Amino acid sequence: MESDSEVASDCKGALHGQDARATMDTMPIHQSDPDLKPDSQFTLLAGDIDLMFIEHLNSCVRQCIAIADVLESAFSGKISINRDVLIAGSLLADVGKPLEYDKDASGEVIKGHYGEMLRHPFSGVGMCYKHGLPPEVMHIIATHSHEGDKVQRSIESIIFHHADFVDFDIAKYLGKQAVK
Repeated sequence: MESDSEVASDCKGALHGQDARATMDTMPIHQSDPDLKPDSQFTLLAGDIDLMFIEHLNSCVRQCIAIADVLESAFSGKISINRDVLIAGSLLADVGKPLEYDKDASGEVIKGHYGEMLRHPFSGVGMCYKHGLPPEVMHIIATHSHEGDKVQRSIESIIFHHADFVDFDIAKYLGKQAVK
């Protein structure tokens, strides 16, 4: 697994002219906590669902690229979208999420004390700041969830916010269906 500095370097490469799609294909997710693995559920708020963290990450990045394609095509390029920032932000939006989780006595993944005190958009921004990522990327991380409802989101953040909530709302729907 790559170190934090190698992951940050990969993201910086995407933001400085390297092909962002190639970076997306090779960049690992940051796993600061062994409780959240690529095959862990991406949210604990939807019940017992079979939608995994790595699938959510992949889904959001692909949705963001598709939305950017549609907007650029439909509006003949009148909407300026920085794809490198959009892709880096969507890859890193949940980088702080592993810090929210802990395991209970039975080994089940639960929201831990850290997660009760500090949600992943805040810890994610801190991690990215530490590694010198651009403020445009940190803006997506900071504003992608409800924390961003009181500020003006950038175009890239608006796109990611909606892609993220497509997955989250579907997960909640599936969770309710599983209970029936």
